[in-house]
Amino acid sequence: MVRASPLSAIVLDTTQDTSKVDLLSTVVRYAVITRSENGSPVDIEVKKTRANIQTEEKRLISSHKCLSSVGVEPTTPRSAA
Repeated sequence: MVRASPLSAIVLDTTQDTSKVDLLSTVVRYAVITRSENGSPVDIEVKKTRANIQTEEKRLISSHKCLSSVGVEPTTPRSAA
């Protein structure tokens, strides 16, 4: 999926709702190229997956699931020393 795509983007964005709760949006876009028998591209399709989460505890889990669903294995961030 994403690893096989020559074109991809991962966007993480946060905003606050009216009750001042931070919302995290994770969007992954990637191109799927269909090729002819001789290897020439005949079609390009842009695929997208996204996840929205409201609670701080679930943000990292949701982002990992979103990335994993398109073939990207995220690493766990190291804690600050």
